[in-house]
Parts: sequence; C-alpha cells; structure tokens
Amino acid sequence: MNERTYDPLEATPCSRHRCDAPCCQLYQVKLLEADVERLVGQGYDRSSFVEHENNYLYLRKGEVGCIFQIDSICKVHEHRPTSCRTYPWIESDNKIGTDEFCPYRDEFEFTWDMEKKLQESIIKLEEEYHARNICEIEQCDVCCCDTEMPLSIGDLRRITDLGYENFYRDRNGEFILKNVDHRCFFLGKEGLCAIYENRPEGCRFYPFILGKGGVVMDEDCPQREVFQPRFEQWMEDGLYELVGRLEEEREGRLVDKRNRLMEDEERRLADDEGVAPPSNTFKSNDHMNG
Repeated sequence: MNERTYDPLEATPCSRHRCDAPCCQLYQVKLLEADVERLVGQGYDRSSFVEHENNYLYLRKGEVGCIFQIDSICKVHEHRPTSCRTYPWIESDNKIGTDEFCPYRDEFEFTWDMEKKLQESIIKLEEEYHARNICEIEQCDVCCCDTEMPLSIGDLRRITDLGYENFYRDRNGEFILKNVDHRCFFLGKEGLCAIYENRPEGCRFYPFILGKGGVVMDEDCPQREVFQPRFEQWMEDGLYELVGRLEEEREGRLVDKRNRLMEDEERRLADDEGVAPPSNTFKSNDHMNG
C-alpha cells in the first residue's frame, strides 16, 4: 500500500497551516467511481473507505474525521478524491463560490480550470447516481417477489425474442408475469434480474405507480427515498400512456376471445344443420393471443 505524508511547506494552504477544518472532519465527501478506482489502485480495499448512502458513494469517516487523515496530514494527498481537489470551491444555489467555513479560503487561487473541473465533477456525480442500480447494490428484491407485473405486447415480443417461454399467465385478458415459488420468473438465485436490460416497461417505471390520485411512490419499496429525486414529468406521462395501452390490449384480447367463441358456435350450429359456416366472419386483432 502506497501511503504518503507530505511536506508542510508544499504550496497548499491546508498543508502550510496543518489545517483539519470541517472539510476533513465533518463533511461527507462524495466519490466518483474514478476516485474509488484511483485509491483502490494504491492498495486500499474498496470496502475500507467507501460508504453507500442514498445511491451516492461517500468517503468513509473514522472517529475524528476522514480515515485518510492522520495528525492533520492526508495519507493520500496525491490521489485524493475530486471533491477534495476542488475544495474550498463548492456549488451552492446553482452558484460556485468558496466555502465560508474554510478558514484559509482567501489563500486559494481560483482558476477557470478549477471551475471547469468542479462543474464536470458535479455532472459526473449525478450521471453515476442515476446509472447506479440501487436494487442490486442493496440486494433488494422486494418488488420482485409475488409480483403482479402486467406485460405489454412489446414486453412479450422482446422477452420471447430472448428465447423465453411460459413466463406469463392470462388473467382475464391481462398478461401477468409469472412467479415461481413466490419469486419473479426472472429473478435469479443471487437476487439479480436475468433480463434487466430487457425488463418489462412496468419494472422500468417502478417504484412509481399509478394510484387513485395519480402517480405515487409505492410505499412498499424500501428504496423509495433514493428514487424520489429521480422523478421527472416524462415518467408521469409515460405511466399514464402505458396503463392506457395495457387496458386497450386487454380489451382487444377479450374482444378476440369473444369473436372466436362466436365463430366456434357458428361452426357448431352449421355442422348440426349441415350448412357450411361463413368464412372470416370476425377478424382477430393483433393482441398476442395465448
């Protein structure tokens, strides 16, 4: 493991003053995946310095502050996280400025490169936040047990094209994802979805569901606080569109079923009377009939 203590005469106000103010003691430092990889590359085990909270990665703290700080010296100064590199500049109210709690903020030289780096890191943190699969990280499969997930025609075709079959059941014209031993048909032993990239549309919107008062958060989802900030208007529009489409598809299947029953009845009557039945009396719609 490569640990380094640096000369207090180095040209940083923190090192010159041996400062261990709030930035190293109290603040939660968000980590980019690149920060984690850089420190892991120095011999540190990921679990020893990374904490996961609300789908962000944070630098773990010890009893008196940052675990990498000993006697006011940073052991990983050359490889420190991006947030530490851009401090004391922070974003507040969509504006970039220096942290008022930094005692030596006036000694730092602000450059355009520094502002650019800070803005890029903020954007990257949010991108990684949204890309991170909180269900997988927390090994949560609550919504995947005893599921009642309805499937659209698109879902059926997409999953069938993957080679799967017998993964749904018919509930009065509505196609529902099957459960096996109270677990989703596609939920593996490790708690991971076997078709995550091709999962049903309803799974993609979850835990946002359509309730009596509109789009709401499913109270049964243990990770709902993480998902809440991700809500956007297109999700509400998309949910309404999906629910309407699923109902149209269900109604179409019921109509097709009634038409087939009527055709069968006409054939039976025609056979009894010795008369050829009419052909194509009713046309079946494309509703993925089982």
